[in-house]
Amino acid sequence: MPIKTKPTICYPFEHMEVGDSFFVPVYDVKEILEEIGAVAAALQVQVKIKSGIEHGLYGVRVWRVK
Repeated sequence: MPIKTKPTICYPFEHMEVGDSFFVPVYDVKEILEEIGAVAAALQVQVKIKSGIEHGLYGVRVWRVK
């Protein structure tokens, strides 16, 4: 039986300018919020995150604000 593994997500913060955003389709919003927060803090960037549905997929949109 195949083992299901969590996909690796690469966040493009280092290549983003203030105001840029990206969407991540997710099932577990709490888990992704913690992960994005940790990555942003490590890179010393500030982000705004909003959950919602885009193109029929539930997930989070992340904006770089600083």
